[in-house]
Amino acid sequence: MTSILKKISDYDRLASELQEKEKALSEAQRKLGEITSELEKVRGQLQSALEKAREERRRRAEEESRRGRAEKECAEKAKQVEDLSRKLAELEARASRPEVFAVLSKEQDLSPERVADFVRGIELLPGEECLSALVTEASCEAFLDSVPGMGAWARRLRRGARGLVAFVSERRACVLEPPLPVQADERRVGEAFDLSLIEPLMEKPLVGFVSVHRDAYAVCLFDGQVRDLVLEEEDVVGKSKKGGSSQARFARSREDQVKHLLLEANEAAARLLSGGEPAYLLLEGDERTVSAFLEASATARDHRIIRYALPGKLTRNLLASLPGLFWRWRGWVFDLPLPVAQPRG
Repeated sequence: MTSILKKISDYDRLASELQEKEKALSEAQRKLGEITSELEKVRGQLQSALEKAREERRRRAEEESRRGRAEKECAEKAKQVEDLSRKLAELEARASRPEVFAVLSKEQDLSPERVADFVRGIELLPGEECLSALVTEASCEAFLDSVPGMGAWARRLRRGARGLVAFVSERRACVLEPPLPVQADERRVGEAFDLSLIEPLMEKPLVGFVSVHRDAYAVCLFDGQVRDLVLEEEDVVGKSKKGGSSQARFARSREDQVKHLLLEANEAAARLLSGGEPAYLLLEGDERTVSAFLEASATARDHRIIRYALPGKLTRNLLASLPGLFWRWRGWVFDLPLPVAQPRG
């Protein structure tokens, strides 16, 4: 009986201890919930602080970038002001010397690809009035006389029957000689040079070429490259040193050979020109031989003729380079006396 009572007492004690532990566990769980809630609150505050820190860094980076751009723009404006001040000083110095006339720069030999950049390289001041003009051969002298300081160069700049392309500002003038003749006068005035004026002149139409000399002739067609080339050379009889009838006989023989050569050149040119229909015909050779060729060639006289001079002896290698030689532009730049009244047609 005593043993049973003791077991009951132990069971009551263990039950009481279990209740105490359950209460302690419940309290621990409550405190863990409070700590977890506090931790989530702290985590939210930390995340908010991190976002604010990131936003602050972005703001500072943008401010630094804006400051850098502003400093760069300020430096560029300062340089522009410095350049304008220098140019103004140059203009004032030039204006104080009324004896200054236009100065012709060294002649520039330009490929078609370089012409536009050559014109763009001319410095213009803001607000300058700019004239862009196509000038035919017949109008060259009158046009150049209308630009102060350039009249003295009128004869020098008249090149055959090709005319000129001119870009004139208040301080400078750019004069270009195109490969092909300018067909009509045209004037455009604005705040910049109108480069669209030269675009039609950049085309490379089919051109005929005839070179006649007393000992050789050549005919061909070309645009960007040479086609249908014919080159013939003959050993023409030279002068006799004996005099008298012998000299006369040699002279007649030489003239007969030259006539025969011109006849062959005429036939070759007629075959080529009748089939090719070139826009222009270049004639190369000494004046007397070319005149004799034209007298005998009605086909050649029907074409628009440009007199041309090869820069060397008539050879196949030189003729192969003909497109590169012919499609070149010549350019000059003038400094004009101040002030300049713009020509207007």
